[in-house]
Amino acid sequence: REHCNLYSWREIFFDAHFAGDSWFTLESDQYGEEEEDYFSWDDPFTRFITIPVQVTQHFDSVLALTTVKIEPELQWLKAKVYFTNDEILANEAESKYSLETMISDLNEPEIVIPEGSLMGHSLRDHYDQVNLSFSDVAHIIVEVYQKGPKKLEELAIKAILKNQISIKQLPPAIQKKAVHGMYAIKDSTPKNITDEGKLIYE
Repeated sequence: REHCNLYSWREIFFDAHFAGDSWFTLESDQYGEEEEDYFSWDDPFTRFITIPVQVTQHFDSVLALTTVKIEPELQWLKAKVYFTNDEILANEAESKYSLETMISDLNEPEIVIPEGSLMGHSLRDHYDQVNLSFSDVAHIIVEVYQKGPKKLEELAIKAILKNQISIKQLPPAIQKKAVHGMYAIKDSTPKNITDEGKLIYE
């Protein structure tokens, strides 16, 4: 949830400092060559392929652009800022850090795709494409549909990671959870989530 809050704050920051048509992005073809035409800043697809990439991959540059001081006669340079885009990275960022997208993905009906079919994709395929493991998705479900306190074990691991404490002295099983997450396919459904969450988890 902390990642979602940070992601949301960065999106708000971007919009506040690059309002209106103060920025643009160029279309790229499959070979990475940029075309002359550029996407309009207010087009939903333009925002989708650009802003998530900037706030997750290049936020240091975004900050630098908002604080840079330039001579008055060069102020026009800040009136049209170019940002790169990447649809694949944007999709991954949205699926990992946007709470709204997470909930939408979890409630997407599971589609059974016939073997060998070239049409459509399942929810499992989507999570594979954005590099989310079972444990990652399980953590998302628990965060979204939580109704009770988390295990002390999970809270302790979170505190260890947050404070950058070495995990080498921890039992091997706890080290594994610290690296790979709290949840595995063989585990039982968490008890501290709502009935809706349990249904999605299972």
